[in-house]
Amino acid sequence: MSACCSVSPSYPGSAMVLTPLIGLLASTGLRSGEALRIDRADVDLTSGVLYIRKTKFRKDRLVPVHPTTLDALRAYARQRDLAYPKPRD
Repeated sequence: MSACCSVSPSYPGSAMVLTPLIGLLASTGLRSGEALRIDRADVDLTSGVLYIRKTKFRKDRLVPVHPTTLDALRAYARQRDLAYPKPRD
């Protein structure tokens, strides 16, 4: 996880994205494509459930996350909203 911070020192925003992404992949077993397709509306930061769309064989599924993963996702959402308060998509 600490290596995520040194991937692109000239662009500190990459660590903000890579750290929770790698943590999410490791803690949930999501496929990389599934994790990259997650949108804001797919994450329930209250109940700790991810809505994964178009998984293998084009199915959708719900993935519960561990409380520590939920804490990390909430921290990421706060940082993301500060950096990008009005997302284009």
